[in-house]
Amino acid sequence: MAWESNGGQDQDEAGRDWSKLMWYGLALVLAIMVILLYIPKERPVLQTRARVWHILVQYDSSQPGEREAALKTVSDLRERIIAGESFSKLAKEYSSDPGSAQRSGDLGWVTKGTLAASVEAAVWELPLNQVSGVIETAFGVHLVLVSDREITDADAYQRELHDRVIEESTGGPDR
Repeated sequence: MAWESNGGQDQDEAGRDWSKLMWYGLALVLAIMVILLYIPKERPVLQTRARVWHILVQYDSSQPGEREAALKTVSDLRERIIAGESFSKLAKEYSSDPGSAQRSGDLGWVTKGTLAASVEAAVWELPLNQVSGVIETAFGVHLVLVSDREITDADAYQRELHDRVIEESTGGPDR
């Protein structure tokens, strides 16, 4: 038999050297094991962040009527987006933010705590891929869309605790 000891020789009746093949097989198995150790199963989330898109319509607060015009423009844009028009196309055409307007309204990945308070609230409460309501900040009037979120385990746990406290204080299902 090929795997039985034959007096110290690792050859079968046909003269094949099985020891060399066994070493190659062992080396292949070890190489596969090392590769599998270094392939991450899931990239850990190191920072809570969201992929944010926006349309900004700025106005001069010293000019009467400009605020109302900006609010009307953004409200009209929101209705058009809800009706099916492309957020990206409208951002390129109407946004006053030159950096993100060139990128179809894309602000990129934004870390938690870096936006104006009212925009920040919308970013973390808004369902994915839905356009926000009209948001007014010191910069102007915004529409926001969040396409993705990455939340650290610590922030997810903090949110879960917050939700539990709210549920218990309002007499939720546990009472």
